[in-house]
Amino acid sequence: MPLFDRYGVDLVLCGHDHDYERKLARRGCNHNAGRDAVTGDPVDTCQPRPTMQVEPADGKYDTRHGTIHLVLGGGGTSAPLDAYGVNPSNGLPQAKVITRANRPVPSAVAATFAKPGADAVEDAIWSARRDTESG
Repeated sequence: MPLFDRYGVDLVLCGHDHDYERKLARRGCNHNAGRDAVTGDPVDTCQPRPTMQVEPADGKYDTRHGTIHLVLGGGGTSAPLDAYGVNPSNGLPQAKVITRANRPVPSAVAATFAKPGADAVEDAIWSARRDTESG
């Protein structure tokens, strides 16, 4: 059981990504719903499970049905945005996910380090609204 579910958290606010995103109320996760980014094999990304399929028409979320997450990182730069890909088989937005240890490793430039990219992808069924244009 995810930590936010266990403690009945209503709202999670995040930053750093240079975009805006609101996620559907979610509770628990779908196992083995992701795909390895290289091989395409199934992988457990712990894909968040939405408790609703669309945003409420009145814009009011009932947090008794799950935690709402907001990414509010629109200031400071027009640097890389949190843009998603598209699943070619179903046309849904597809998120990149890190499932393995992602420790910095020495890069080609002396005294600098780099982190490997995401190793898996999953359909972003939990994403209600994104604005990646106004970073």
